[in-house]
Amino acid sequence: MMPPVISRPSKGQWHPDSMKQAVENVLTGQLSIRKAAEMYKIPKSTLIDRVSAVKEPQVNRFFESLTNLMEKYEFTPYKIYNCDETSVTTVQKHSKIISLKQNRQVGKLTSAERGRSVTVLYCMNAGGQYIPPFFIFPRQRMNERLLIGAPKESIGEAQSNGWMTSQLFLKWMQHFAHYANPSVQNPVLLILDGHISHKDLEVITYARNRNIHMLSTPPHTTHKLQPLDRVFMKPFKDAYYEACGLWTRKNPAARITEYEIASLVGDAFARVSRGEIAVKGFQCTGIHPLNPNVFTELDYLPSMMTDIAMDSNVDQTESPTVRPMLPLPDMSSAPKASSHHETSPNRPTPTDRSNDTTVVKETIQQLSPIPDASKKREVSRRRKSERSEVLTSSPYKTYLEEKNNEKLKREVKSLVRGNAPIRKILPKKLKKDNKEK
Repeated sequence: MMPPVISRPSKGQWHPDSMKQAVENVLTGQLSIRKAAEMYKIPKSTLIDRVSAVKEPQVNRFFESLTNLMEKYEFTPYKIYNCDETSVTTVQKHSKIISLKQNRQVGKLTSAERGRSVTVLYCMNAGGQYIPPFFIFPRQRMNERLLIGAPKESIGEAQSNGWMTSQLFLKWMQHFAHYANPSVQNPVLLILDGHISHKDLEVITYARNRNIHMLSTPPHTTHKLQPLDRVFMKPFKDAYYEACGLWTRKNPAARITEYEIASLVGDAFARVSRGEIAVKGFQCTGIHPLNPNVFTELDYLPSMMTDIAMDSNVDQTESPTVRPMLPLPDMSSAPKASSHHETSPNRPTPTDRSNDTTVVKETIQQLSPIPDASKKREVSRRRKSERSEVLTSSPYKTYLEEKNNEKLKREVKSLVRGNAPIRKILPKKLKKDNKEK
């Protein structure tokens, strides 16, 4: 009898919700990076990048682009939108289970052991309005029965993996333009993440023709800069899992399938899609009302270890420069301990104390500096790092056109190189056949 085969999870597979919980636990100090990576089964290097991703130059670039767009087009709250995708699964997660204190193991029903995920795209504006959701089912063909019970005027598409693609995002843009109603007098601002499906040339061309201005957020900053991630996604997931639990209790011995997801999403969406939630999301991110100083130095502190200039051209062979040591403060003038509360003429003033403290801090920083991983990352990085961009701007469109042209040239060259050996081999075969005859 052969032993059972245990399949190992492939590298890089982790759930977005697990990543968010791991980042929150690390930033709040509840877990270390190593323990969080082990608990949520996330690569340690990936978790470090997420924790140290909120970099001040990247955030400043985003707010500079946002300020320029706001000053030029004067968007009203009802014309500032944010869209984001999330996945809902047929197997719910349990947030809280009530039981007696002495019980060590507590069980609760789930729909199945392993399920399938459906992508749902949400969109809301700073005035508190929501666009009907967009569903992507992991199927080859779309069936209208899949949308039974979905929020009113929702649409759905089928894709083999259930993921967002550039063609599907173009269809959503048409769905978005129908409800946002942009025009030359009233253009629309759409804030979204930098996923590859959002940076397609056809999508950007359509947005430019329909007066939709697209602004991407810096990489790995959606937990700080995206209103949907800040205030909507967590309550929606909790409401969705609660709806799944109620459905499981009402339908014993039945499984949640793709045909029930739309109605469950509809119930959760009706509970969470409130106007005050949307308004609060744009306020806490500093988008509307515009507040570029919404983040403090504490938010940027974890990224100090991996700070890299966005447009730096550092010579990798150059040896690091060594700063001269600062002189240590003269402690001879420090007051001696005394049992009497007497004022001495040689006692240093508060200004002298602050200067001495600053010198001591700078000296300690030189003796034991914060680890700098930027040089190591610059040497090992092969691709250009992403950043916040106005995707509908003319320079970015020109960049995409040049990139597509270079890709076509490489494909043509690869085809020519692939056919060249065939041309050389065919005459040899023909000669061998003729000799044998």
